[in-house]
Amino acid sequence: MIYQNIKCNTHALGDTLACVAVVEKYQRFSPFETVNFSCAPWLIKYLQPVYPTINFLDEINADIYLDYLFDMPVQAGFAYQLFGNGCSKSEFKWDFIDPKIWYPEMNRPIQNKYVSFSIHSTAQIKYWNSGNRKDNRYSIRWAELCHMLRKIDVTPVMVDKEFGFGVDPNWNEPPKHAVVKVGLPFDEVLNIIAHSELYIGLSSGLSWVAKAMGKKTVMIAPWAEAINEFGPTNDNHIRVESNSECRHCWSESSLSFDRGDWYWCPKHQGTEKEFCCSSEISAEQVLKEIFKKGWIYHI
Repeated sequence: MIYQNIKCNTHALGDTLACVAVVEKYQRFSPFETVNFSCAPWLIKYLQPVYPTINFLDEINADIYLDYLFDMPVQAGFAYQLFGNGCSKSEFKWDFIDPKIWYPEMNRPIQNKYVSFSIHSTAQIKYWNSGNRKDNRYSIRWAELCHMLRKIDVTPVMVDKEFGFGVDPNWNEPPKHAVVKVGLPFDEVLNIIAHSELYIGLSSGLSWVAKAMGKKTVMIAPWAEAINEFGPTNDNHIRVESNSECRHCWSESSLSFDRGDWYWCPKHQGTEKEFCCSSEISAEQVLKEIFKKGWIYHI
């Protein structure tokens, strides 16, 4: 056989970007002349130019299926399935590889100094919550941050696939004080992120996109340990941590995520402390972390 077919069993944007970086490393050591990688067809345009040694296809009969492993960090889980060689998950070591993505050069979309951000994710625990389901609808923490950015002459620009997302009664909607850009062609999404001072997001696909573009990235994701995505704060990335006593439940091996429960919060669901890991992160804390890095200067 002169080729090998690999498929990531999730076509989620962030998972694909995490996975293909692993597949590229695997391809370097592979005895096969060609490694074919299956991904969503619309993504091929953005991956083929930056991963020229991999052949991207839509649907293939895969020789290897790579699953999202809930009990390992995102990228390490994919790597374990290719490089684990029979060792246990606890013994497996993996150094994070920055993902890559091609994006077109386009004119600056907004003339003012601005920050791009996204508020949506795939479960309520991954959102930046306010501690009150009713208040979450209006993205209170994001609204507070947007107001602070406006006061220092920085325009907050929300870029997302959907205007609102969630499960009633927690229908998350754009915050006040933001310029809202939703449902745009992906080229325009990339362009907004590319020209922004930095990107602020959650554990979601567009955070992986910003990271792949080499953009300064701020991630608010206290529900999991930093190693779950990009690791702790470094030169090009800020991981905003919570001071809450309850955090990182995603990374506890004794707890199993329930995909069918939008409000999954294994220790405090339905109580006043529901989603306290993120609700106890203030807008001031996020902005202070950015100031500390010198990514935005305030007067």
